[in-house]
Amino acid sequence: MRRHITLERFLIAWSLAWLAALALRPALQESEYAFATTAALSAVNATAALWTLTRRRAVLVTLNCAQVVLFGVLSSQLYSTFGEDHYLLDREPGFFDWAEFTVAHVLRAADLLHGLDAYGVPLRGITHHSTAAGCILVAMHVVVDVFLIGLVLRWTARLWRCRPPATMLERGRQDCAWLLMTLGVYLAFMAAYRPAAADWLWWPLDNLLRLVDIGDMFQVFHWRLHGVEADAGTATAAVLFRLAAGIWMTRVVLLLRVMVFRTWGLSVEQLTALLADGNTQERRGAAQGLSWSGAGARGVVPALIAALRDCDPQVRREAARALGDIGPAAARAVDALAAALWRGPYELRLEAARALGRIGPRAKPALPDIKQLLKVCDGEMRSALAQTLGAIAPGFPCEVWLDTGPRTTAFVLGPQDPGAGAA
Repeated sequence: MRRHITLERFLIAWSLAWLAALALRPALQESEYAFATTAALSAVNATAALWTLTRRRAVLVTLNCAQVVLFGVLSSQLYSTFGEDHYLLDREPGFFDWAEFTVAHVLRAADLLHGLDAYGVPLRGITHHSTAAGCILVAMHVVVDVFLIGLVLRWTARLWRCRPPATMLERGRQDCAWLLMTLGVYLAFMAAYRPAAADWLWWPLDNLLRLVDIGDMFQVFHWRLHGVEADAGTATAAVLFRLAAGIWMTRVVLLLRVMVFRTWGLSVEQLTALLADGNTQERRGAAQGLSWSGAGARGVVPALIAALRDCDPQVRREAARALGDIGPAAARAVDALAAALWRGPYELRLEAARALGRIGPRAKPALPDIKQLLKVCDGEMRSALAQTLGAIAPGFPCEVWLDTGPRTTAFVLGPQDPGAGAA
């Protein structure tokens, strides 16, 4: 019974119970303690979701949906508890007004190109009018952008797995074409509108920053770096510019997440897709990310086995390390790791030996290869293989005689002294 009570389920139950209490006792809407409780619950949920995404690389879908509702309730509590100055509205809002307000901001958070904001499309009757109200909305936009939109994109990517992967040349040509299109839209806009000299820099910078603004702070706080007058033409130019720039900027942001931020925020499924269809740097980072995921990446063992045959030596080495970090759940990779003991760079062979040891007793099919390699390997490899033998068969006595030239060394492994060496 205890194993069925997970942190996610506990927080979901807690969130639903608190929302039910607020619905059954409307007086709580005006309580400062109730507002603090909702804010604290949202913070705990966000921390748990972020920890799970970072450590287990899993998206807590239900919990993050509950988070969106909590943020909507938090906005209504801010209005009821601390006064009307935080929002602009023409009448006393009811339940459906706040529900509309929440859904409108979910739609705005899902609008990755900020087209609704560029064209000034009104989606709500309630407008935030304070820093506190804006901060609540930024937090909600982060939840939607990081978790829910990422989940939708991941599901959408599954529909395209049947497509043959693009070659590096094809991908480079596509990125170059979108980059040239971005430049073309920029030059056409500048030639048509002839803005002030400073806006030749601030207009494209403003649009690029909006693409990476996951909390939509530019939109929520109405920030604008340039002085270009907003109309249908400038809005269309901005949307086209963001569309073209978003294609190649996605590749740049992905490289930063893989190379600088240690694949933070990427799920196991996204890392697996990169491992199969990324460039060299992305495949290396994906293999490292799966290694850091540990047992949470047990479902992608076949992809890591395929990566042991990658053209890049570092990808192969990181794949072997990831299989070892997965542990006994990677038992199906034993044959591939045993084969890797005999081929490839020395670092790969050494990592494969260590990975077999971390898999443990389930790697016994690799014992013949290990015993044969012990007779021809150097000291560092011999030490790693001896430790691997001790981990694979700690209760199974075996004696391997090695001809090392002027003297004979015997590695004796048994239940009394696993992994020990005696001369």
